[in-house]
Amino acid sequence: TVIGESPGGGQRADKGSTVTLTVSQGPGTHAIPSVVGLSRDAATKALKRTGLKARTVTQPSQQYPAGQATGTDPRAGSQVNPGTLVTVFVSSGKPPQPVPDVTGESQTQAEADLTNKGFKVSSSPQTSSTVTPGNVISQSPAGGGSALPGSTVSIVVAAAPATVPVPNVVGDTSAAAKVTLTSAGLTISTTTKPTTNRAQDKTVLSQ
Repeated sequence: TVIGESPGGGQRADKGSTVTLTVSQGPGTHAIPSVVGLSRDAATKALKRTGLKARTVTQPSQQYPAGQATGTDPRAGSQVNPGTLVTVFVSSGKPPQPVPDVTGESQTQAEADLTNKGFKVSSSPQTSSTVTPGNVISQSPAGGGSALPGSTVSIVVAAAPATVPVPNVVGDTSAAAKVTLTSAGLTISTTTKPTTNRAQDKTVLSQ
């Protein structure tokens, strides 16, 4: 479209002289501003102020905290027409990380391994007669799975069974011995043995 001429319309000019026309090239282009590090709202407002449209897409980022813009498509500095739709990439935080398998390790080693991978650690004891006291029995999330950095991995640590003094019941009747040992929190296994001494009948010969 012609938007200007020289000499102007209505003016007189010599026959054969040149008339210069000015032709519109359209509304022009805008450079996409950099929005890296801005919040989602601030990034979209910055684009709209430039005469552009904006939409957001969330994706994990190792570098930028959740909620911050990490870039655009087209890239910052690109010349585009007014009203162009620009995609703003917004960080959802760091991606999930593999959880190391620490079962069987000592509590100290397990906590160090998990902390070095960016996880927090919560521990609880559990009595075990099969796992070395102080070693990890189980964990949640399990080793080989994945979890967000900074999340908590719970470990269950083996504790030695509690001990109690064993009462001496030799010479007691079988019934009395069972009561004494049961009251002490012990489990009883009995065997019988013949005796020629009537006084020893139904009494504990040994333990």
